[in-house]
Amino acid sequence: MNKIEAINCFSGTTVPYRKMWKSIEARICALKKDNSYDLLSARIFLSAKEIEKRRVLVEQDGLDIAMWIENIPINHLDELLYQLRDSKILSIGERNFNLNLYENSTEWACEKYSGRYRGFLELEYPYIALNTGATKIDQIDWNTIEKQLNRFGYENLHKTAFENLEFYVGGAYTPQIILAAPIYLKINGLKPKDSSLKVCVESHNSVALADISLSCEIKYEQNDKITTLNKRVEISDSAITENNDSLEVIVKEINAGGWISEARVWLHDKWTSEPIDSDWVRQERIPKEGIGWKMLAPLLEEKRASESIDGHRQLRRYLCLDYHDPTLGKYFELAVSYLLGSIGFSILFLGNPIAKKGIDIVAIDINRIFLVSVHISNDIHEKLRTLIPEINRIRGYFQDSQITPLIFSPVNYDDILNSDKIDARSGKVGLILRSHIEEIFNLASTLGATEARQKVVELFDRTLNEQKQEPFDNNPLI
Repeated sequence: MNKIEAINCFSGTTVPYRKMWKSIEARICALKKDNSYDLLSARIFLSAKEIEKRRVLVEQDGLDIAMWIENIPINHLDELLYQLRDSKILSIGERNFNLNLYENSTEWACEKYSGRYRGFLELEYPYIALNTGATKIDQIDWNTIEKQLNRFGYENLHKTAFENLEFYVGGAYTPQIILAAPIYLKINGLKPKDSSLKVCVESHNSVALADISLSCEIKYEQNDKITTLNKRVEISDSAITENNDSLEVIVKEINAGGWISEARVWLHDKWTSEPIDSDWVRQERIPKEGIGWKMLAPLLEEKRASESIDGHRQLRRYLCLDYHDPTLGKYFELAVSYLLGSIGFSILFLGNPIAKKGIDIVAIDINRIFLVSVHISNDIHEKLRTLIPEINRIRGYFQDSQITPLIFSPVNYDDILNSDKIDARSGKVGLILRSHIEEIFNLASTLGATEARQKVVELFDRTLNEQKQEPFDNNPLI
């Protein structure tokens, strides 16, 4: 996109939201040349608040770089856009900045960041961004600037800019001009409860609620089946629950036909074809009993800036049940121990950093001892090589207990070499694979600890019996 197209796009796209902003904050880093300034980097934000006046952050005699935060009225926005488009000078506050570094830039862009992904600025709200990069940074003597900063007690340009302006400039980071316009409309939480979903929306009071709406895709249980509801929901003034300065909090309840397991919601306005924001929530069945399983959710849950991740969903990720992630090796063995421990197995953890050769977990149920080796990939030959001798050695210590060796791996049966399957069968090692782990997860999440543990032991025995009966062709390497 060329400069004129990008700036015209930004101007036109922001028109429906202009009443949201009261002032413009510009964070400026400039090169000093005699009595003039060359704009090095700028982050310019449109704000819904009246913000502080100009602040000088870094400006010293003998220092070829300066930093400020300037604030100007919102009615100067069109003039600012005009200067970026047609002038070689950008006037902000009391100073004029030469745009020499950006004179030949053809990499202009105007983008609208929506949904949970906010783009490179990580603003709290969705936003429209106009940006370009400098083209003449090879003319800047970074070493001299660094030495000057050192003399004035600054460590380097990167840290100075980040501490004062909250962004990096110079060096490997291409200097940029970014003009960001937050849209004060966002989904601020989804709360499923039984057969209803509460959607919380934060909106600027300049918005006519008749101009925004929600669409949803809700999966719910009905007659022991998962049914999907797709619905568009309008918003009215009666949904407003709070007024806080210029922001309104809106709560909308969407009813489904049964217990909600998963929901995705999009926020729309009438001016754009793409949604402004979106959010997603998933919930597992609350277990009937079993204190171990109930503890997993609060202990493993993770709160991020954009979403709250339920502990059971996090455990599914560590178990690689939704998708296989080979980088989660150390988490996978912990997740297996958490899963077995949650349903009442007595657990001895021997994985990293203890790293007991061959055995990662010992799971005990009365007189049954399960020696578990954990491997995240389908190459289980090495695990078998170290596990089987260790099993034979330990059996001598436990004459009165039944010892069962198992290998947990989040892969499909067809992905394992026939030679490894034959070795596992000959060593009487049970292969507990992705489908089995999914079954254990579901048993733990729906049954009490005692019943779930009993059925998991039955699953282990059933898997070993199935392996005994598995036919193989004459070429075990296929």
